[in-house]
Amino acid sequence: MLEFDGVTVEQYDRVMEMLGAAAGGPMPAGGLFGWVIATANGIRVAEVWESVEAFRQFSAERFGPAAGEVGITCAPRIAFRDVHC
Repeated sequence: MLEFDGVTVEQYDRVMEMLGAAAGGPMPAGGLFGWVIATANGIRVAEVWESVEAFRQFSAERFGPAAGEVGITCAPRIAFRDVHC
């Protein structure tokens, strides 16, 4: 789970579009499922990834640089959880 204060859903969507992962489309390599909602302070993103390492690599190499291009300058609060079916 990621919590971004001061970030809009529109900014998040622009980043994902830049990365070829537009809303309703496929996730980036290693990503399985995700959603984003507006909160009182910004946005909350919940995603399921094949591994924490795949998420960290995507975040560092692709999402972070693209986020800066659309004005997202804050680092999110991140909490990792195991998914059980």
